[in-house]
Amino acid sequence: MVTSAIGAMEVDAAASADLAVTKQGSPNPVAAGADETYTVTLTNDGPSAAQNVSLQDPLPTGMTLVSEMPNPSNPDTFSNTSAGNTASFSAAAMPAGNTDGFTIVGQVSSGVAPGTTLTNTASVSSTINDP
Repeated sequence: MVTSAIGAMEVDAAASADLAVTKQGSPNPVAAGADETYTVTLTNDGPSAAQNVSLQDPLPTGMTLVSEMPNPSNPDTFSNTSAGNTASFSAAAMPAGNTDGFTIVGQVSSGVAPGTTLTNTASVSSTINDP
């Protein structure tokens, strides 16, 4: 007698987390010597959880970091890792579908000439592939 068995398994594709960061500043325009408040929103559109997430927002020359904080209602636990003139936050994980918010306040130097454009860009990274 011959007995055989056939086994099948499904192999998952490599984990990936589609992270997106958006930012809005207010007021715009802002006067020299005044504060600009940025509302930063970080979203993980999945399909996997992001691991070792790092949000970085270096303020441009002509601005000084005044304060930075994750929103208390965030579903994920982000630590404030800011240093110098860069607002930074990190989390061990950010599950797919989650959205987290951050408030960053920078002061425009009093010596910045009217009409000057200050460009501020935030970025996010993770140890999971971002498609």
